[in-house]
Amino acid sequence: MYPVLLELGPVTVHSYGLMIALGFVAVILGLRRRAHEIGVEPNDTLDISLLAIVFGMIGARLYYVFIYDFSHYVQNPLDVFAFNQGGLVFHGGLILGTLAVIIYLRIKKVSIVETADIAALLIPVAYAFGRLGCFLNGCCHGIATESFWGVSFGEFTASTYHPTQLYLVALAIGIYGFILWQRPRRTFGGQGFLSYIIIYSVGRFLIEFLRTNPEVFGVFTAAQITSVILICIACGLMPLMRRRFGYEEEDDGSENVEEESTTA
Repeated sequence: MYPVLLELGPVTVHSYGLMIALGFVAVILGLRRRAHEIGVEPNDTLDISLLAIVFGMIGARLYYVFIYDFSHYVQNPLDVFAFNQGGLVFHGGLILGTLAVIIYLRIKKVSIVETADIAALLIPVAYAFGRLGCFLNGCCHGIATESFWGVSFGEFTASTYHPTQLYLVALAIGIYGFILWQRPRRTFGGQGFLSYIIIYSVGRFLIEFLRTNPEVFGVFTAAQITSVILICIACGLMPLMRRRFGYEEEDDGSENVEEESTTA
């Protein structure tokens, strides 16, 4: 593995940090490029991107603190801020980052559902970069395997392990392709984001069986329980949002968004 990509005197470039940074850049540039689709100026998208990134990082950290090692952080509260020691969980970042952006968009009267559908394209890209960082760093690998595609991660007991980081990268790429294909075919605002939540959660639930995360809820991991909850929420919202933000077909067959969706 390559946890350190480059060392120039006192400057050390870590692979994980670089990949995370590239993911953030992809979100910022991607949202800026699609600013006209949500009716805002390109420069205004920076606030949305930074809000999602900052609260996403906070949420990812808090999820890890409360779910995986709460007793340690109760005894060592300052370690909560030690991001360099690892401990970020994507589900936590997705949840808190989404809530923060929803509140901001509501205040600014920018369409929440249309912004969410753009996010459904950008999040998988950033996620893929992050998982590539995990792979290069040698963390978050799967259980031992003798399969020919197994990867050696160095200082562990077994010879090769499932490269679940790459499985998740493949999942993210597949989701991106599907959401991109679905985008002109949507029947209601928010359909892309809900589709992303469902597909990612199903894929994550299955891949989790090959990972080494501790089972905190009986035979299931915290990520699997969270995935099931998100699937239920997204499936429950589908018919409600179809009624609330459905697109009407005009006489020429084109689609337009209902007026209320611009301020949802």
